[in-house]
Amino acid sequence: MSSMEIVLSPDPVLRQVCEPCAKSDKHLKKLAKQMAKAMYKNNGCGLAAPQVGVLKRLIVIDCDEETEEENPLYLVNPEILELDGDPVVENEGCLSCPGVSAPVKRPPFARVRYSDLDVNMHMNNSIYANLVIDALPFDVIRDATPA
Repeated sequence: MSSMEIVLSPDPVLRQVCEPCAKSDKHLKKLAKQMAKAMYKNNGCGLAAPQVGVLKRLIVIDCDEETEEENPLYLVNPEILELDGDPVVENEGCLSCPGVSAPVKRPPFARVRYSDLDVNMHMNNSIYANLVIDALPFDVIRDATPA
């Protein structure tokens, strides 16, 4: 499995509209596994396909801070349905902006609909909003943000 390079800001690919992943895409699992490898290699907890130069709606997250075990969650074509909870301020970083972190105020949880790598649909009511929002392609965030 080849190593993927993280696309760094201000590369315009990070702001481009992403295509939905096709259910018949035979390369999706390989791409997702490569993304997870790149995320772990760079000590990240979330990575979107545009961050490795691929304009697909695919993210991988791993929020498990309690164990050293790698347990990635793959979200194919994720959609934010609702943000929930009183906004909290947390210091956040981004693999595309190495060495930079800043306080960001967001609701703590997101209700997200997505497919897994086997094309099974899921609805998750407890995904940490900061990871999903940071990892989602720009156009998905824009479309889900209230005016």
